[in-house]
Amino acid sequence: MRARGEAVRPMSDKELQVVRMLADGMQVKQISNRLGISVEAVSMRLRRAADALGTATSVQTVVEVMRLGLLGPTSYPAPRVRREVADRHSSTCALLRNPVCDCAGHL
Repeated sequence: MRARGEAVRPMSDKELQVVRMLADGMQVKQISNRLGISVEAVSMRLRRAADALGTATSVQTVVEVMRLGLLGPTSYPAPRVRREVADRHSSTCALLRNPVCDCAGHL
């Protein structure tokens, strides 16, 4: 089993770009319009980013990108995204009964 944060492969620049835009509070359709690509292409990039990081959801992918410091100096999740990430993350930890969570400082 892979350790947390141990990537299967490096994330591509395009995958990271989409994750950053999601962290900035953009919806998939907005990302699609901004980049001039299909919604399916955005979703595929998000799935590939999740696969690269070993995460299961977009929220987990954003948390992992934050934890790894890949958002960059000017990107920080929008308040709505931070709230959603924190809510979903705490729900997931509670569901999995995760007694030790090192993501708290990243939310």
